[in-house]
Amino acid sequence: MAARLGRNFIASDVSFRAVHTTRSRLVQAGSPAFAVLQLMGRKPLENNDDLSNSVRLNSDGQKVKLETGQAGGIDYWEVDPAWDGKVFRSAFQAVRPRRKGGIVESFEIPPSASGLPICARVVDIHGNSCWLKT
Repeated sequence: MAARLGRNFIASDVSFRAVHTTRSRLVQAGSPAFAVLQLMGRKPLENNDDLSNSVRLNSDGQKVKLETGQAGGIDYWEVDPAWDGKVFRSAFQAVRPRRKGGIVESFEIPPSASGLPICARVVDIHGNSCWLKT
């Protein structure tokens, strides 16, 4: 509700699935850019080897594209175009449509003068996730 009203908010949960559901709903509602932070001392989400071996991230500096043979199995993906290696700032998000159509597989990104890498987080329909960097 806070996002719908344009107010600042903090949400938290210990369950990955609950955080993922909230994030998906914010993206679908057209919420402004937001950050997902993790408390220090917690075990970070690990890459799912099956998923990370089946997807690839490509960028030409103006466009970032998710390449996968299983686009129908991707539930959500998001991009930080200037990842500092510490905080993932989700600037672009795509969610698998509920009915027909496929998930958006590329984003036009503004040129970055920072020289920082592009990082993407990909989640499949089973809740497995992986991190990809260019």
